[in-house]
Amino acid sequence: MGVDMQKSNRNIFDAKLKLLYFYVSVMTEMMKWKAATSILFLGIVLINSTLSQVLNPPQNIFYHNNCDEVMLCWSAPEPGPDSVINYNIYKNGVFFASSEDSCELLNLQAGVFFFEVSAVYAAGESDSIPISFILPDYEAPSNLNYTVNDTGALVLHWDPVYMSTVQNNYWLYYDNGINTRGIGTCDCFLWASIMFDSAMIVPYYETWATHLQFYSYQGSYESWYKVHAWTGEEGTQEILSQDVGQHFIDKWNTIKFDNPLPMFNMKKFYCGYKVWAVASEYPLGQDDTEGISGFGDLLSMDDPSNGTWESIGLYGAQFDYNWNIRLILTSDTANQSHFLGYRVYCDGEKINNLHIIDTLFVVPESITLNNNTFEVTANYISCESEPAVIVYNPTLLNENDPGYVSVYPNPTNGWVNVASVIPINIVNVYSTAGDLVRTYDITKNNVSIDLSSLSKGCYVVHAIMEDGSSARRKVFLK
Repeated sequence: MGVDMQKSNRNIFDAKLKLLYFYVSVMTEMMKWKAATSILFLGIVLINSTLSQVLNPPQNIFYHNNCDEVMLCWSAPEPGPDSVINYNIYKNGVFFASSEDSCELLNLQAGVFFFEVSAVYAAGESDSIPISFILPDYEAPSNLNYTVNDTGALVLHWDPVYMSTVQNNYWLYYDNGINTRGIGTCDCFLWASIMFDSAMIVPYYETWATHLQFYSYQGSYESWYKVHAWTGEEGTQEILSQDVGQHFIDKWNTIKFDNPLPMFNMKKFYCGYKVWAVASEYPLGQDDTEGISGFGDLLSMDDPSNGTWESIGLYGAQFDYNWNIRLILTSDTANQSHFLGYRVYCDGEKINNLHIIDTLFVVPESITLNNNTFEVTANYISCESEPAVIVYNPTLLNENDPGYVSVYPNPTNGWVNVASVIPINIVNVYSTAGDLVRTYDITKNNVSIDLSSLSKGCYVVHAIMEDGSSARRKVFLK
């Protein structure tokens, strides 16, 4: 019995040991499987995490240009990782350049351009965001020349830029361009505005308001301006509010709207500015003509949204003038070649405050004439053209030298003889306004020209010689 009991107990022990070994083996294998699957699962998570990382593209891509120089700009991706290395720029689908924040494009010719910008990360490159723009031909004035009118003033004249460009723009204003006085703010805010009613707006229904001009009269750089536009019957609905930033004192300031305002179905349109200055300054510029009540002279001493517009002329005759505020409309907001007018320079200094549309300019008497260099540029919304240049030589206007070029009879009833000791190639005849009214191509020392079909008055005969010299003579047609 004892032997049998020991044998039985040993068998039970062996069975338990085998069972324990089996359990340990199973648990070990399960632990190995669990560890393996955990590692595998973690690997999948890590891989999926890498694959799911969003490579955001750049934001807010835009451009601005100065004639043939264009700057492409953009904002960093948002939201997105901070690991942007740089940006790739593509032109017409082909890699063009890499940059950290912007891309300058120089010496572009007129045409249509297609660019794309992508963000480059350590993990790869984002999708590219496209931008396209049209770069027009920024034409410059040509054939700049000068004559002398019957008062002895020097008159510059030139050939205009392409007229279809000019016709894309319209100016609405009430002032006469002369700035003779200003209104002070007394250390508080004032709002100045001009208004156009529906009858005035009808011809411009298919245009956009793109710019505002105002004159800062006797202010300072501490003066503060903000341009505004309103609509509604009482001008209480604000549709534009834009900081001016830097402004120029005693000059016209031209502010481009961040977003053009459509004139479609606009019943009334108010535009102007909010201004603050110290009590000793008078920044609100006025002209010297009688105020057009309710249109060219609106003032508010409170937020206009409260319906507080009134004519400043109601405060007395000393205020009864128009604001120097001008609105610029365009018929094509996509065309950045909008022509604003011409600028005139003498010896590098600008001598006209306002852009002029006419192709002639009477040089002010304040300019001392002595071998001056005159330049005329065409100004566009986004840039200024190359100048047309001419050097004024006073010896060519010496009318006390009858042996050089003679014009007779003078005065005349129609026919005029032009004679010179040097053969003449061209004779041009100008009105005192600077308009070319006659031209003759010749190669001789004298010529007879018929002016009988012209209106009576004073004209300038400009003779250009074979050797390149020239002379001008006044002639009076009776």
